[in-house]
Amino acid sequence: MPEPQPLIRRWTYSLRTLFLAVTLAAVFLVVLLWIRGEMAFIRERREAIANTKAPMGDIVADLAASMIDQDIFVEKPAPSESLGIPFWRVWLGDQPIQSITLRRAATEEELTHGKRLFPEATVERFNVEFKLKYPPGFPGR
Repeated sequence: MPEPQPLIRRWTYSLRTLFLAVTLAAVFLVVLLWIRGEMAFIRERREAIANTKAPMGDIVADLAASMIDQDIFVEKPAPSESLGIPFWRVWLGDQPIQSITLRRAATEEELTHGKRLFPEATVERFNVEFKLKYPPGFPGR
């Protein structure tokens, strides 16, 4: 008589286990896609600050730079200040920006692009009004 073959035990699972596995895989994929989108947003912010070919123009991080010669001026807050940037973006390496001053000739598209990229910052055009005060008795006044 031939020897009986051992039974091959196959994996068995219930429908509940299948639903749980599919749900966990879907949640994992959604989280990965969300992180990918946040990283793309952070990368676009960094490129706007670092790249002189960015749609916003040249950006200067030096606070002592002359606004007459520069296109854009960026002010970063003190490390202790919180400007409402989400904690996960800080974990992903993003830095908050306090204010961005665009050149006087900046278009509305550049302003809205700056506001979209840096919602925590004050984005405005560079506007200086000189008011000369003449001393009393100044000729030609």
